[in-house]
Amino acid sequence: KGESPMLEVGTSSHALNISGDFQREIPIQARRSYADFLEMSTGIITRPVDDNSGRVLYVGHGVDSWAYAIQLEGSNAANYQDPGAQNIAMSTEIIADTNVKLAGVPASEPMTVGLVVIIVTKSGGDRFSGAATYTFEPFSWNGNNVPAGASATSDTSGRGLPVTQKINQPDLAFGGPIKRGKAWFFGAYRYQNTLTGVGFTTQQVQNYSALVKGWTPFSNTLRGSQPFLKLTTQ
Repeated sequence: KGESPMLEVGTSSHALNISGDFQREIPIQARRSYADFLEMSTGIITRPVDDNSGRVLYVGHGVDSWAYAIQLEGSNAANYQDPGAQNIAMSTEIIADTNVKLAGVPASEPMTVGLVVIIVTKSGGDRFSGAATYTFEPFSWNGNNVPAGASATSDTSGRGLPVTQKINQPDLAFGGPIKRGKAWFFGAYRYQNTLTGVGFTTQQVQNYSALVKGWTPFSNTLRGSQPFLKLTTQ
C-alpha cells in the first residue's frame, strides 16, 4: 500500500484502477460482491434487479452491465445467456487489481457499448499467506416501514413486505511457493448461502392468499461453491 496508490484515475484513457485491497477494506455492499468496485466508478448508478433476488444492477453511461465487457486475466468472464456483472460469482479475495475503462476505449479492447472491465487475480509468492473472512447478516437486521405491532400483510396503509436478506458467506484464501523463485500457487474458496425474502405489496399478499389456500410470503434460496486455483511459474 505504501508503494502505490490503491485508487488511481487515468486521464488519457479515461480509466480507473481500483486495487483489490482497497475494495476489500471498504464495506460497500452486504454481500461483498466482486463487482463492488463498480460502486466506486465514475458515472455508475445502481438499482435492484427486477426479480426480487436482491442483486444489484449497475448502469453506467446509458447502458446496464449486460452490455459491459468483463475480462478475467484477459478471458471473457461473462456468459452469453445472461452476461450481467451481477451474475458473475467469485470471491473478492482473488482480486489483485481492477481496471475500468470508462470512455475513450482503445480499439485493442473488446467491442462493447458499455464499460470495459479487466480483472487481474492474485498470484502466490515466495512467502505463505492467507486470509479468512465471514459475512453474516440475519433477517432481524433488515428494517421495514411497518410500525411495531402492525402486520405488513394486513397494513391499511399498504406498506407491504420489503426485500430482505439472510447471508452466511465464508471466504478463504491461501497462497505460497511450490518452489521458491520458480513456481507458486494461489487458491480461494467462497461458499454462498443466501436467503432473500421476496418483497410483496400488501395488495399482492391479500390477492395471493385469497387465490391460493395456505399461501404465505416466501424466500428465494441461493447456495453455491465458488473455488479458484491459480498456478504460476517462471
